[in-house]
Amino acid sequence: MPTLYIAVYKPRYGNHFHWALYLKSESPKVFEVIGEHPQFQRNVVEMNAEDIEGHVANVMVGEVNDGDVPALESIVQGQNSDNDTVLWDCQDYVLEVMENLAGEYVIDGDDECYAKGRREAMMKYHGFM
Repeated sequence: MPTLYIAVYKPRYGNHFHWALYLKSESPKVFEVIGEHPQFQRNVVEMNAEDIEGHVANVMVGEVNDGDVPALESIVQGQNSDNDTVLWDCQDYVLEVMENLAGEYVIDGDDECYAKGRREAMMKYHGFM
């Protein structure tokens, strides 16, 4: 069964940890926004998160049924970048996508794994490095 993680990287711009969503599966994908305000752009990389330079950690947030992978990809594709809000960044993007995935029941937002993973990412890797 595919597993969803928050992938954490050393800062790419500034001094905030870079976050992405990592779908670990037979066809692994990393979903992220790249760039800086006001020019964030969605980006998808088809490889393991650990193989991308600057990788720090993966924080598990849930499992995804094989049949729900297309819905996950559709939700991620439909998630807009907020290029209007000055303090919005890649961490907000990941949190917003996770909320939408839980809202559409692609991942279980009530599951302890989701709550624990979100809490761990927020405590260890949210904000500054």
